[in-house]
Amino acid sequence: MAHRILPNSTPTVMRCLLTANAEWKRTPVAAERALPAELWPLLDDTNPASLYSRLLLATGKVSRAVAAQSVITDTLATKAAQTGMFVSHFHQVFDFGVARGTFKAGARSYYQRPVAATAIPDVSTYDAIAREAANIVQGEADRATAEGHPATFDSGLTFDSGVRFDSSTGYRAMDLPSAAEVGALAAEFKTLRDESDRVQVDTDRQREAVQALMPEALALTVDLCDGVEYFYRHDPDDSSRRQKCERWGVAYATDAAPVTPTPTPTPTPPA
Repeated sequence: MAHRILPNSTPTVMRCLLTANAEWKRTPVAAERALPAELWPLLDDTNPASLYSRLLLATGKVSRAVAAQSVITDTLATKAAQTGMFVSHFHQVFDFGVARGTFKAGARSYYQRPVAATAIPDVSTYDAIAREAANIVQGEADRATAEGHPATFDSGLTFDSGVRFDSSTGYRAMDLPSAAEVGALAAEFKTLRDESDRVQVDTDRQREAVQALMPEALALTVDLCDGVEYFYRHDPDDSSRRQKCERWGVAYATDAAPVTPTPTPTPTPPA
């Protein structure tokens, strides 16, 4: 047996209103319109102030915001992976240098690592990537200064010692990748994170605008479905009546047929 389903979400509300709007336009004879005439002003998409027009505008903004968020999210993920890889490679190469005697093990502390570290820093989250990249940039600047070569250091984001090796001081810059390369990627990563946050805030704002219209929209769909079913109330055939109502946006679902349990046969006792 079929029963009516009232819209209960933004997609189902919009589907109901869109269907009713389209059917009204396809029905030029007023007497044949199942939609109550007093509801049409709320569905008239030629009127920017109608509820339907405002919903179309608001849901369109949500769609555009989600699309923009998707693009920036994918771009950010790619940049995060690249920055994390450079951070990881920096520490791996530095540790190789320690093993070869190029760098002192104690120099790991400049990068906020244990002197006897046996593992590279974790870069599994965006916060960790940003933190460890900043540690590399600041750490390289600190090491250069401590080992006797004044470093050029800019706002924690870019660094270049200006030399790869200074025999007079013993300072040797890390390379492949350098702290400058890590810093440049970290700056791009930060810009993308800031943009991602901005578009997420915008998406939330647009969704809230839609939700503010939903109580009125849900009430409209109830009136719409009630009015359409009332219009066809005298149709003697239930299936035909539902088909006519569905053309105006009313939705139905068929109840599942009850399952009759199969009786378990009683075993015959042995003679």
